Amino acid sequence: MKNCHAKNIFSILGTIAICVCLAICVLACVLLPLSVAQADSSMNVIVAPVSNLEGNATAGASSIKLAINSFEFYIPESYYLTNLRSAFGTYYSVTYCGFDFYFESETTPQTTTVTFQDGVSPYPDIVLTIKDGATLSSSDVTSEHTIRFLGFATDDSSNIFVVATKDGNSVFSFESKDSFNEFTVAYHPIAQAERDRILDSKKPVEPSGGDIVPNTSLALRIVLIIGICVPAVIIAVLLFKPSKNDRSQGKSVMRRHRGKNDFDYDSTRSYNPDGYDDRPRYDEQGRPIYDGRNGYDRNYRDDRNDYPNQNGYQSDRNDDYRR
Repeated sequence: MKNCHAKNIFSILGTIAICVCLAICVLACVLLPLSVAQADSSMNVIVAPVSNLEGNATAGASSIKLAINSFEFYIPESYYLTNLRSAFGTYYSVTYCGFDFYFESETTPQTTTVTFQDGVSPYPDIVLTIKDGATLSSSDVTSEHTIRFLGFATDDSSNIFVVATKDGNSVFSFESKDSFNEFTVAYHPIAQAERDRILDSKKPVEPSGGDIVPNTSLALRIVLIIGICVPAVIIAVLLFKPSKNDRSQGKSVMRRHRGKNDFDYDSTRSYNPDGYDDRPRYDEQGRPIYDGRNGYDRNYRDDRNDYPNQNGYQSDRNDDYRR
């Protein structure tokens, strides 16, 4: 019997161990590719300076001017140039948006090591769409091309520098910004995160620890709301709560709404709870109004003596005669 229990215990422990091993293997298979895929990359880059990161919501033309063939343009603020190489004289070669460009510098440009998260490019990735009916300056570019934004014209016009790619062939040209559907040149994600941090630091700070600051404190607003709502609720309850002893409609309403099986209400009686009748028992002359037998009114017997009989004489019948 003991051997059977021991075998069951070992089988249970073995099953648990196998399940744990399988779970570890699954986690390793899932997390390892993620850790590899999300690996950050560091690059030596030249960053395009930003003139007013806090004040401007979008990126404008930077001070870095690139050239290719006969075209010169400014790259947008906050983006990067990579693969800096010396070309000839005062010109250097760099990589931007997958193409090699040249720029002039009297001194050797200084690079900075920047770490980019996986999936974040150093270059802008803005795909443009031609407006219906719009005509581009380059007749070779059609809506079948993939048109990407590269930078701004150097003559302060509304023209932008674009590259149109189709079947592996690329065409550079300046085009009017109005020839494309509306688009926005946002800051690079690194610069945008810095801008958000700056703007957040400018916001009023909510007090902590229960401090109350006028116009900004959440605690103050809650206290004011409660202070307004509680009296309103109390007033509403007092106004609309029915009264148990409401006699405002008077005794006439009680008589009008009573059922035929209800008691006969006498307005001259107070109906004292002690059971005693408080009606007057004697008239103004001191004569009893009620006799002692069952509480009936016998005043009629005296009234009949005051009326004449058939012969015009006063009747002298009394209760003794009637008995």
